[in-house]
Amino acid sequence: MLKYILVLALATLAYADTTMYPCPSYGLARLPHASSCAHYVQCVSGVAVIRECAPGFYFSMDVGECKHPYLANCDLQERACPLFNDPQNLVYLPDEHRCDLYYLCYFGDPIQHNCFDGLHWDPVNHQCTYPSLANCQAVNVTCNPEGIYTVPHPFLCDRFFHCVNGERFADVCPGNLYYDVTRMGCYHPDQAICVYWEQEPPTTAYPTPIADEQN
Repeated sequence: MLKYILVLALATLAYADTTMYPCPSYGLARLPHASSCAHYVQCVSGVAVIRECAPGFYFSMDVGECKHPYLANCDLQERACPLFNDPQNLVYLPDEHRCDLYYLCYFGDPIQHNCFDGLHWDPVNHQCTYPSLANCQAVNVTCNPEGIYTVPHPFLCDRFFHCVNGERFADVCPGNLYYDVTRMGCYHPDQAICVYWEQEPPTTAYPTPIADEQN
């Protein structure tokens, strides 16, 4: 009976998180969390249970243990896409160079998609719509050819960019949070220092979709 209760409790914890972790069907295993360095996934006979490292420690994918952040070498929280998929919370990324493109995260990689001719991607509502509703604007942000880090949007407080080895991927802070340029993360507006508040927003223009350029 005790064994049955334990298995039932583990299954309940696993279903609380909808991320699809590739746990083996039998035995024990540990996997990195989809997006948090401070958490990891304990697999028990195919059941995924989210566990948290001790305060101040990060999970190391190399050794499968929680270690000091300097030794853990974890970059999950700086990636444009989470490592694993969450079917209930899909991650979309806009393309800041072209309004008719967007990306859907799939197992840690951004997969490119196109809106239909004449439509623009709306990064707030996650859908292709009319240009007047999408509010697509071009920005001038350049990423270094090497390194993984985040940078603020030059004139929108709730937006920022992931720079991944020279490639740039736009992102939006969850809820009503703002990107703080000093702590490089999303915080409550009352606690965030935003670039927009430090300077006037630059003049922007809508990028012209390729489909329009061919007409």
